[in-house]
Amino acid sequence: MGGYQSEHEVIGRHVSEFATSREQVKKVLQVISEGKVYTGEGETIREDGTKFHTIISATVVRHEGKPLCLMALFTDITHQKQLESKLKELNDQLAAEIRAKDKFFSILAHDLKSPISSMIGFTELLLDDYENLTDETRLEFLKILKDANHSANRLLENLLEWGRIQLGKIAFRKETLNLFTLIDDNIELFATQALNKQISVSNNVAENCLILTDRNVVQAILRNFLSNALKFTPNGGEITFSVHHREGFVDLTIADTGIGMPPKTIAKLFKIGEIISSPGTNDETGSGLGLILCHELVEKTGGKISVQSEPGKGSKFTISFESQP
Repeated sequence: MGGYQSEHEVIGRHVSEFATSREQVKKVLQVISEGKVYTGEGETIREDGTKFHTIISATVVRHEGKPLCLMALFTDITHQKQLESKLKELNDQLAAEIRAKDKFFSILAHDLKSPISSMIGFTELLLDDYENLTDETRLEFLKILKDANHSANRLLENLLEWGRIQLGKIAFRKETLNLFTLIDDNIELFATQALNKQISVSNNVAENCLILTDRNVVQAILRNFLSNALKFTPNGGEITFSVHHREGFVDLTIADTGIGMPPKTIAKLFKIGEIISSPGTNDETGSGLGLILCHELVEKTGGKISVQSEPGKGSKFTISFESQP
């Protein structure tokens, strides 16, 4: 042990030659001078000068009541220390994940409560005062109910999808998909929200653009990124879908003329422990889960997401998909 080839290399040498701590040497000598056996952990010096963790047991060997020599036993516990360090690292990681999940569900509860409260409140107003409300007011209330319903539904869809990912219950199936058609379908899905804010949404992707990915993955990505762009783009703004082709991949970019983000916000976008819940330009609610979900889905299907943004200059999200060979 310690790189020494035989006991002759260590017998007769002082214990201080093997210990890294002078304080520990003093303690060893103090304990054994009282006729006791010393046992403790410490660092020991190898023959080549490197250090390793040991348990040291030391005592005085006596002959006819007189001290003869000091006998010390060094037990290498390097592997044990490595395991302890790894266990501590895993415990710290688990504790951080639990804190992140607690924060995450707290935000979810808050953001789910908002649309549900709206639905309850406006439903009660319609029921209690229906006869006294004008047709215009009733229609306005119904639009609010519809928006609140969609908001709650999107949040629940994202939550269920994210939960299935965490449990490993999502089976990804790649197929050839027409990206232009998928984008058009999602633009139509959000037509009311875009119209309400007078936001122009353009699909500049070629009609024959084909990608190879899972249908549910790309639908979730388009739904969440378009919803996010609409939320943070002010009235009269623009959102554009475009692609860049490179060998083996199609890079889809969703660009908006929204409020943009500083670098510190971008760094936290896809981290569950740093989940960001901010109101939109018209006080739209959102949990921040959608972008986290998209990031996990893209990574699990072998793609990547990149972000370019500056405060006041809009945002660009680029997602890479495999192209159809």
